[in-house]
This record gives sequence, C-alpha cells and structure tokens, in this order.
Amino acid sequence: MWLHGILGKRDLEQSVSEMGKLTAIDRSQAVIEFDLDGTIRTANQNFLSAMGYQLSEIVGQHHRMFVDPAEAASPSYAQFWQDLRAGKFASSQYKRIAKGAREVWIQASYNPILDAEGKPTGVVKFATDITEQKRMAADAAGKIDAISRSQAVIEFDLAGEIQTANDNFLSAMGYRLDEIRGRHHRMFVEHDYADSQAYKDFWAALARGEFQSSEYKRLGKGGQRDLDPGDLQSDFRRGRKACQSRQIRNRHYRSQGRHKRPQHSSSATRQGRSARIDRHRVSGRPRILASGVQSILDAVPRAGDPDSCCDQ
Repeated sequence: MWLHGILGKRDLEQSVSEMGKLTAIDRSQAVIEFDLDGTIRTANQNFLSAMGYQLSEIVGQHHRMFVDPAEAASPSYAQFWQDLRAGKFASSQYKRIAKGAREVWIQASYNPILDAEGKPTGVVKFATDITEQKRMAADAAGKIDAISRSQAVIEFDLAGEIQTANDNFLSAMGYRLDEIRGRHHRMFVEHDYADSQAYKDFWAALARGEFQSSEYKRLGKGGQRDLDPGDLQSDFRRGRKACQSRQIRNRHYRSQGRHKRPQHSSSATRQGRSARIDRHRVSGRPRILASGVQSILDAVPRAGDPDSCCDQ
C-alpha cells in the first residue's frame, strides 16, 4: 500500500510535468490535430492566426485545404498520409495555402499519436511560421544574383585557396574555372608581393573577419596586368566565425594608361557617387551585397574629376 502510494505520487508528478511541457508548446507553436485520414480535429490559436481561419471553418475539413491543388492530387501527397497512418514521423519545410490563397511557409513536424499498444490513432502537427525568413532569403538571393551578373566575383577559403569564381571574373582574368579552382590566390599577384609580410598580413586580417578594400594590381593569364578596385571581405557563417573570403570587383575597370573622361554625369549619378553604405553594420551575404553595391558607386566617375576613368 505504501509503495502504491509512492508510485501514484510519482505518476502524478510526471503527468503534471508533461502537461507543463504541452502547455509551453501550445503557447509557442502552431498546433493542429488530425484523424488518420487527414480530417482536422482541432487547432490552437497560433495555427489559426497563421492561417487566417476560425476554428469552426476548418474542423471536419481535410488537410488538403492547406495544400496547393496540384500537390494534393499527387502520388507523393497520398504517400505522405499513408506513411503517417503507418506511424512514420515527417519533418520538413512546407509551403501551405492560408485563407484567401495567401502563401505561408512553415517548419513543421507531423507526429503520429500512438495508443497504449503503440498503434496510431491520429496525427498532431507542430509548426513555426517561417514565411518572413523565406521571403528575406529569396530577396537576398536575388540581390546576390544581381551582383554576380554585374560584378566579377571569386571566393576563397581562409587559407586563400580558390573555391569558385563567376564568368565575369574568369573573363577578366583570362582563365577557365578548372584552371584556378584549388589553387592559391597568389597566382594572381607578383612573386615579390606573394612572399612579403604585407601579403601574409592581408590574409591574416581576412581570417579575423576584417574587411579589405583598395586598388589591387593583379596578374591575369599570361602575366596580363590588371588594376583591380576590389573589395575583399570575410563572409560570416556558422555563427560568427569567418569561414571564407569573397572578392567583388568592377569588371569594367582596367588599368590601361589614362582613360577618356566621361562625357555625361547626371545629378543622380553624382548623388549615388557621394552616398555611402555602412557595410560594417551587417555581416554575411548582406555585407557582401553592401560591399558590392558600394564598389559600383565608387567606380562611377565624378563629374569634372580629372583622375576619374572608365571604359567608353
């Protein structure tokens, strides 16, 4: 009797603890529960707010109401529910359709609910709305792609070994990608400079995450000389650790003696030329973006500047 009382108390404490965990999940996650055939049983307020529905509008409806019609009719969607009925867990990022045909992205897990004998009796989904993160990632990717189309870009590891380069860089330097990948950055600099302390300090600064921007004399294929107004900076990833360096350069800027002065310079150009982007307030790819845009602005000649140059 005494042992039974102790066990009962422990069971009660465990139940209270589990209820506390479920309450915490309910407060922080979007939660919806289904029958094994996908019919909606209930959902919490977080889920309803994310999808724009009242509970009465979705109870008794099928999960496919949140899915693009083409996906809902696909074999993979049928297999998705077949796996859940078999007790299999599913977790991924999913595109869902909210009320009014609004697109919502969620990070979600679908969890079979098992009875005392281990048989599935339903499915509960825990989800987090990641729509804004998806939008920001797509926006950043688009901007990075725009820079890659207009600028010469090359990436290195922190030791200076070349990882990849875009077509603009390869065209400017006269190489194919397979000729430079895996080689060291020093292939683009003169031997004396490559052996100097200044060059070692240059890469040490990048490894510490310090932004580098200047005009750099670089050697293309066959010893071709190129005055390169490049921005070299560290790309911060995996926390705050600098793990690679990326160089962004104006592909139209070449040292060919004195260039012709530009014939036209609009007020918008002058304003853009004087604008500055605070690239030190951001890190990672946004910092790369800011640096690339600033290098474009810096390459635009000032009206009346006798030292300005550009290819005509």
